[in-house]
Amino acid sequence: MLRGLYTAASGMVTQQLKEENIANNLVNANTPGYKRHETVLKSFPEVLLWRLGNGDREKIGKVANGTLIDETVTIHQPGPVEETGRALDFALIGKGYFRIETPQGIRYTKNGHFRLNSEGYLVTEAGCFVLGRKGRIKLGTEDIKVNEQGNIVVDGRTVDRLDIARLHNPGSLVKEGNSLFRATADTVEDADVPVTVRQHMLEKSNVNLIKEMVDMMAVLRSFEANQKVVQAYDQVLEMSARDIGSLR
Repeated sequence: MLRGLYTAASGMVTQQLKEENIANNLVNANTPGYKRHETVLKSFPEVLLWRLGNGDREKIGKVANGTLIDETVTIHQPGPVEETGRALDFALIGKGYFRIETPQGIRYTKNGHFRLNSEGYLVTEAGCFVLGRKGRIKLGTEDIKVNEQGNIVVDGRTVDRLDIARLHNPGSLVKEGNSLFRATADTVEDADVPVTVRQHMLEKSNVNLIKEMVDMMAVLRSFEANQKVVQAYDQVLEMSARDIGSLR
């Protein structure tokens, strides 16, 4: 009996974590460059059951004890590109990521919504420096032009070029928050990966609102079903403790 209780409880925990993941996707539906998460489930290791009696053992079969979250996967499918008309907005078409300088080291992002800080440097919304081929990019003005290769032109003069990481396997990146990703030992840069820079445009989130809402409803129903199972087991256990063995 307790096996069924644990199985239902593990299902509730799993569905709660899935709902939190879906909620995070919905919250970031309007975040430029956001990549949605999906949860991957797996079952607990199966247990082999035996029937014991009269000194003999008879194999019954295998039984699993519920599910758990195996991993959370970031989906790097590109989002739709939207024109903003803003000079410091950039979209990368292809497997390219802006290289960003943070206090924790070099990070990558698809969020091309940049601004100038008080010293005239190009930075992210969080204030981290956007890197060019020469290092930090100092502009001092928003009156700039950027071509498809990422060359930055101010007053008719090329001052730098956006440092774009061309990644062969974006799935190897680890999400850290604030639209930033960290490279791993498996991350491979490939100069032959085609990437095009679009100024005055932003890549939007790749979250599909309809899909996320449908998934949330399915998760809620599954959670409620497991909850009813737990409540049923609780009632049976209460009856067992109260009635079994009582004298009448």
